[in-house]
Amino acid sequence: LCVEVSREGFSLTLVGGAVRDWLLTGHLPKDLDFELRHTFEYDEKDWSFRVNRLGERLREVYGYQVEFLSFSILRVSWPGSEIDVELGPARLEEYSDQGSYGHSDFQEVLVSNRPYEETFKRRDFTLNAMGIEFNSPQTADEFIFRDPFNGKEDLENGLLRPCGSHFSKDPVRFCRAIRFSLKYQLEFSSELKEMLGEFHLEKLSLFYLFREAFKVDFFKFIKTF
Repeated sequence: LCVEVSREGFSLTLVGGAVRDWLLTGHLPKDLDFELRHTFEYDEKDWSFRVNRLGERLREVYGYQVEFLSFSILRVSWPGSEIDVELGPARLEEYSDQGSYGHSDFQEVLVSNRPYEETFKRRDFTLNAMGIEFNSPQTADEFIFRDPFNGKEDLENGLLRPCGSHFSKDPVRFCRAIRFSLKYQLEFSSELKEMLGEFHLEKLSLFYLFREAFKVDFFKFIKTF
């Protein structure tokens, strides 16, 4: 799949939890998220069209099972396989000055060729803002580790640190901070502690609260919350 996506003119960077788990355990999970990028800069409309066209070709020419999700994300799967791959175009997230925000109160901007410092900033924590860039096979730079916010160092130091100033605009991240601290025995960074009082938890739905709580020890989560 990676080779065929590359042949279609796209570049791939493995991102998120897969990279974190690889560093922690040496094993990849069955859910793999890739950021789609391109050598050239396209406007948002053209970039979205090209990504959707990639999904059509993966389905029609290469025979993959492809679902078209929001934000132009392509979910690729195989019959009888537990492996699930999502190919998502690099994007930015912009917020208005409305004061109180919910989980999805942002405007997404799809981009084809921006520095990792910009596209990774929308992620929650530095340990989830690491990537492995895939390049030409059998070359010295076939895999390049991208870590613009020093997430690997934070992981080694047992520190949970937010990526950027927009972190507290999503109330679900309050719950994710608790979940990751419990799951990986991480301490809150000074930046994270300062941001905790900025969350608008009246916009946090019970669905997201319980979804995060049941991913770890439920009672420890609720007590910490």
